[in-house]
Amino acid sequence: MLDQAVIDAEALREAAMKNAEQEVLEKYSGEIKEAVTSLLEQEEDMFGAEEDDLGLGDEEPEEAKQYVHAPKKKNQWFST
Repeated sequence: MLDQAVIDAEALREAAMKNAEQEVLEKYSGEIKEAVTSLLEQEEDMFGAEEDDLGLGDEEPEEAKQYVHAPKKKNQWFST
């Protein structure tokens, strides 16, 4: 009888923990999602501004277009 009471108490504890976890997730998931979205937007704005300020867009700079990135011969770099 005591063994069954211990088993029942463990099952009850497990069920209570799952319910509590679910309630916490439901209560705070919206706030967490908003906070993460806000942080990602701030990061995007910060890095987007740096790229614009430094000229680091998707385009390759003109200077880089002049050079071939692999030498024909060892230690020989050439421009096009």
